[in-house]
Amino acid sequence: TSVENAESEFQPVFSATVRRDRSKTRNTVEEAFARSSLSEYEKIDDTYNMVLSKKIRTGATIQVSSTLESVRNSLQPRSLSNGERKSFVGVSINQPLLRNIGARSNLARIRVSESDRGIAYHRYREEVMQILSAGSSAYWNLLLKQEILAINEDSLRITQQLLEDLELRESVGRAKKT
Repeated sequence: TSVENAESEFQPVFSATVRRDRSKTRNTVEEAFARSSLSEYEKIDDTYNMVLSKKIRTGATIQVSSTLESVRNSLQPRSLSNGERKSFVGVSINQPLLRNIGARSNLARIRVSESDRGIAYHRYREEVMQILSAGSSAYWNLLLKQEILAINEDSLRITQQLLEDLELRESVGRAKKT
């Protein structure tokens, strides 16, 4: 629903990247002299990066990150077969000072979504009430029509009985033909 979508802004986010750069180039005479007389220079860079970030209700973003870089090249001695390593672990907090500061402005989307959900619920209830009202009205109208039909049938039966009585009296001579 829209409330969950609005709240998802405050869910933690994890990302990870791995990158490998490999280069192999022929050395110029000048580079060969500077690089221990090697005719080729080979370099392999591996970078591993992981970040976990979360926006909190005040608008601040807290981020924990870790980076590991591994460098191997043809200039390193054989004893460094795994190459050189450099790592970083850090925590950063970014809090906006002017725009979207504070929980009130950051929770506005959630409050609007909750209000929309409440409005939708009451519209649903209104529709249900209208359907129930229409059904109830139809039931009472049917009941009224059935009563009117019963009264008319009774009236017809009484009128037919009166007609039969009148015809019987007329046949016996007690009533005058009109």
